[in-house]
Amino acid sequence: CYIWILTHEIMKKTLLFIVVLSNSFGFAQSRLDLIKSHFAQTAVNSKNLKSTDLKDLVIQSEIHDQKNKVTHYYVTQTMGGIPIYNAFGNITFKADDVVHSASNFINIATSKINSKLISSDRSKNVQDLSTNLIQVFEALGIDNKIVDAIAVDDTPNSYRIKTSALKNKDAFGQLVYHKNADNELLLSWHFEFYSPDSKHLWHLNWDVTNKKIVAISDLMVSCSFDHDHSQETTPIGTAKQAMSQPSIWNENNNLAAEVSGYRVFKYTLPSPIFGDRTVETSPANAIASPYGWHDTNGRDGAEYTITRGNNVFAYEDTNDMDEPGYSPDGGAALRFDFPYNGIRTYPDSYVDASVTNLFYMNNMMHDIFYHFGFDEQSGNFQYNQYGKLTGNGATDDEVYAEAQDGGGTNNANFGTPRDGYNPAMQMYMWYLNQSVNFFKINAPAAIAGYVTSLENGFTPGNVNIPLAPGITANIVLATDAVGDVNDGCTAFTNASAMANKIALIKRGNCNFTEKVINAQNAGALAVVIMDNVAGNLSTMGGGDANVRIPAINITMASGNTIINSLNQGNAVSATIEIPQGTIIGADGDFDNGIIAHEYGHGISSRLTGGRLNSGCLNSSEQMGEGWSDFFALILGMKATDTSTTSRGIGNFVAFQSTTGRGIRQYPYNTSRSVNPLTYASTNGYFYTSNGQEVINVHAVGTVWATILWDLTWKYVDKYGFNADLINGNGGNQKVLQLVVDGLKLQPCNPSFVSGRDALLAADRISTGGQNACLIWEAFAGRGVGEFASEGLNTGTAGIKDQIQDFTVPSQYATCDSLSVANTNQQRAFKMFPNPTENEVTFEIPNYNKPVQVDLFDLNGRKVYAKYFEDFMGYKTMDLPFIQTGIYIVKFNGEGLDLSKKLIIKK
Repeated sequence: CYIWILTHEIMKKTLLFIVVLSNSFGFAQSRLDLIKSHFAQTAVNSKNLKSTDLKDLVIQSEIHDQKNKVTHYYVTQTMGGIPIYNAFGNITFKADDVVHSASNFINIATSKINSKLISSDRSKNVQDLSTNLIQVFEALGIDNKIVDAIAVDDTPNSYRIKTSALKNKDAFGQLVYHKNADNELLLSWHFEFYSPDSKHLWHLNWDVTNKKIVAISDLMVSCSFDHDHSQETTPIGTAKQAMSQPSIWNENNNLAAEVSGYRVFKYTLPSPIFGDRTVETSPANAIASPYGWHDTNGRDGAEYTITRGNNVFAYEDTNDMDEPGYSPDGGAALRFDFPYNGIRTYPDSYVDASVTNLFYMNNMMHDIFYHFGFDEQSGNFQYNQYGKLTGNGATDDEVYAEAQDGGGTNNANFGTPRDGYNPAMQMYMWYLNQSVNFFKINAPAAIAGYVTSLENGFTPGNVNIPLAPGITANIVLATDAVGDVNDGCTAFTNASAMANKIALIKRGNCNFTEKVINAQNAGALAVVIMDNVAGNLSTMGGGDANVRIPAINITMASGNTIINSLNQGNAVSATIEIPQGTIIGADGDFDNGIIAHEYGHGISSRLTGGRLNSGCLNSSEQMGEGWSDFFALILGMKATDTSTTSRGIGNFVAFQSTTGRGIRQYPYNTSRSVNPLTYASTNGYFYTSNGQEVINVHAVGTVWATILWDLTWKYVDKYGFNADLINGNGGNQKVLQLVVDGLKLQPCNPSFVSGRDALLAADRISTGGQNACLIWEAFAGRGVGEFASEGLNTGTAGIKDQIQDFTVPSQYATCDSLSVANTNQQRAFKMFPNPTENEVTFEIPNYNKPVQVDLFDLNGRKVYAKYFEDFMGYKTMDLPFIQTGIYIVKFNGEGLDLSKKLIIKK
């Protein structure tokens, strides 16, 4: 139901709309009671909590995993109906049995409450939200402080905010309690919003009492370089509005009119250096995208013929407008086939091809990962959920993907807000750190040679320096009749001599573009403007869309040399061109590995902590960069690869070979001599910026991805490789499924250790632990063994205290001993915690048959019994009514006869 309430926000005199949505938490009360009971026994015991701390748990979201027959619940701790920030828990059920749980709840009873009263009148809370958001804008230096409209979300005490201050990108606000270092619970507004320039996705808490930011992080994560590859010279050329491109569609493809086609680098090619573009015919997956990639209404027929649809809206953003720009049109037949001639051509000549590849790859990421569990209920990115998920703002959050973004160079980024808010991908151009000479004097011989020059920065009006062969002509010094007769500020008096020549003009007295227009009107082919002061050059600014010829500037000394030669009666011939073989720039939109990496941030952010908790990857050992690298690597695996085939990330944009390290410290390779990284390597992965220590998340992530890559090859060695990523059942598919499952199981703000444990839990749930040995070998081999310790996991202090360990637990000492056929179950059996109060977990790796569990006291009396029809290697049993004492637990099943002592201590 929808109830509209109209209020008036006096401060800014704007109308505020409140939409109260019906509760969408579709869970049975009995299941919530089971969740509370479980956490009341486990969390209370392990963290000195009281049961009253957990009485108001609320289920935020849930995932029903049909493959593993489990349901994941993501819950938040609340007080008085207000969530406690980042106090989350996740719990996984198989039927009514808990198979995994994790939490970071806090002790409310011992905390000091520092807050003001919350009004039961939602309109007053909305006014309070508006006032505080404006104060946040002021604190962040955001000039426009208008709040246009606020709608009540169906998450408790939360709101969707529309504000022109943020270029009309919706913000999210929620009342929360923030726990500070003094153990105070501060009533705060939690806000999530993109900055006006879209370079940040702020995730912050604002203390409503003390009027200050008490926590802030940026969820706009970047690809970046781990080594210095910055652009020290002005990039060659400036991308301009795309021109209409002739189609080079090959009719021999025999594509029907209703069939789509895209000339792209197939997703299995990490980038252009791995192969050529091909036409991919109807690549949309019928399950993940049942109505194709250009649909939004869930009915047959495309709503868009441009690169827009249910999963992604791709467009160019060369002018850094951070809003939808030009998109290529495939016509009614959806034929997207446009030219691309490589890194020695200007970006504006292949915008259509660039945006098409970005659209294709985003859709492929959507469709592939849909089959591994990143679907609607898990918080994937779709405009229309096709009826598979309702409530909690789940709709209208397709990816906005910006090609050739003008907001930067040598980078890419991705912002992931909570479900129901659009993620943003920004892809930039990448440039070599190179000096390019594009102005050469040919004659007379006395002054011949290359001359230092700069291209103009006109916007609009920049005309590309032509590729070789460029413009070759004699130079003519401009003359006019006003002031400095060589400054070109009025119509040329020597226009007849200027036709088809290169005009030399002195700087001063008018705009650069005026000089160029006057030369253009006189028939000049190009313009060279000489500086009027000695020293280094600076880029000429300004803009005029009427400029149609290239213009460069040179030093005053070089200009005087040319003038002196002209005064001596010499004909001075020159060439303006980009020399043959010069790299103009690599477009990140063609680097599928980087696109996969960026999209991967969205996957890990939405799956860790559930789709409504995008801020759950904000710890010292943030592994987000690692998962993203892993996703990029596994999509590019080939049957001919081996475990020692070096693979990099961003080799194309780093201008390296296929086996280079790309933009990482080492290439991914299982050989320790090639990639020596271990868990201890993460210690000290930080740098200083503006006097503050900042964690180097890319370096940390590289270590995590290195471990996952080792694990991948252990899976491939055991199960083989299958090139059909969606439908295959090889080791590459199995390990990818394991990693996605682990993301759903791990706690909020995981570490390397808890991330490892989540993978072990995922394997227990899906296979009964058949691959536990592989997992332990891979992690222990890089230092995350049985006794590894994460230490602290907050701030830069938390990235200085990791303790590595290479111990594989004794029961996993050799993989052969843990095969299904092995009958030595006693050696592999684990029971924990022991002693316990109310709950005990049993682990028998690789045992997937029914088990009868009997509990006997020391007098031989059976005091408890439970039958597990499907043991799956791992079960947890509640013992709430068993008294303190020593007991014998017996396990019986096919080929199984075990006994263990259990101590119960209340």
